[in-house]
Amino acid sequence: MLTRLVNRSTGLRWRPLDTTGVLGFCAWAAVNTQQPMILLIASLAFVLDAALDEPLRRHYFAAAACLPILAWILMGAPILLADDLALRDWSMVGAFALGIAFVVKTTPDPVSYNDVSPVRLNRVRVNASLVVGFLMAVQALLTDGRAAWLETPIWACLFAVLVSSVARQTTSAA
Repeated sequence: MLTRLVNRSTGLRWRPLDTTGVLGFCAWAAVNTQQPMILLIASLAFVLDAALDEPLRRHYFAAAACLPILAWILMGAPILLADDLALRDWSMVGAFALGIAFVVKTTPDPVSYNDVSPVRLNRVRVNASLVVGFLMAVQALLTDGRAAWLETPIWACLFAVLVSSVARQTTSAA
């Protein structure tokens, strides 16, 4: 939902109830999974939506609302970093980060349209949502450790984006 919030690829612009629902879901997920970094990423996503083209300024308030919940969780002293991460894991995260940076730098303006209007997707918003998705995957890895590589489908999605971008770059160069 956070990547959809930022890229605005589907659905109507968010109404206040949509914002409240996603904020509540993120808070619930962060508390129940003991992954407080979800709230940092949610806050970032709300700020991006409030700051990028066609902003919804009320999302600044949603971003700010994430912070006291984050502080409350941190007072419970959750384990923020898994203890089973090895150099290979950090290398993979670094490789993904470089791949995401490559995609952000080389991707042309989208040709896809929003599904409810004849407006093309915004390149900056699409790239920002890719970064939000990457950060969500990284926080799962940092919190859940090595199991997150297999248990988080978002890694497969990010891998597909990277492979697709490389394939598109090689076919356009040929």
